[in-house]
Amino acid sequence: MAIIHFQACLAIFQFLCIRDWLSCAEVCSSWRDLIQSSALWSQVSNLVIGLTFYVVFHI
Repeated sequence: MAIIHFQACLAIFQFLCIRDWLSCAEVCSSWRDLIQSSALWSQVSNLVIGLTFYVVFHI
């Protein structure tokens, strides 16, 4: 994924809720990689910090 594309998707995904992120992760491997990136998860509220992506993915 091109860096510009990654940055644009990251900016858009920041407006979605976690449930929507998980749906987006199922679209393609590029989106899954973006959803799993620390750049996106650093935006998650303190209620979710400390949970691994695996745990959140299986809620």
